Amino acid sequence: MDLGISIERDGAAFVAIPDGEVDVASAPRLRDELLTALNDRPPLLVVDLSQVTFLDSTGLAALVAVYRRATEVGTAFALAAPTRIAGKVLSITGLDRAWPVFDTRAEALAGGASAGDGEGSIPVQ
Repeated sequence: MDLGISIERDGAAFVAIPDGEVDVASAPRLRDELLTALNDRPPLLVVDLSQVTFLDSTGLAALVAVYRRATEVGTAFALAAPTRIAGKVLSITGLDRAWPVFDTRAEALAGGASAGDGEGSIPVQ
């Protein structure tokens, strides 16, 4: 299944919405599109996982790369509305404790701006 990716603006924030399977075939494209979005240095990047039907280790690696770049450019990073499968993978790997994960996109947009405080973050190096 192909992965659709849309990136929307919500005020100054960017919201990325991957739709489908984030796997070895699609993760590089997701990473590249999100890294490109970070070139605009938005204050907040929310990745809305509500349409993700599968998430593997390469998908997680893509999100880690995007998180690290967001940290480098001063963009807060948050995840929103993970599906059951995405939430399970985040929980198993502990990334749900390393990154802000919100139940809804609206909550991520409201609370994500303070997400860049470094608490529970993954080391950049």
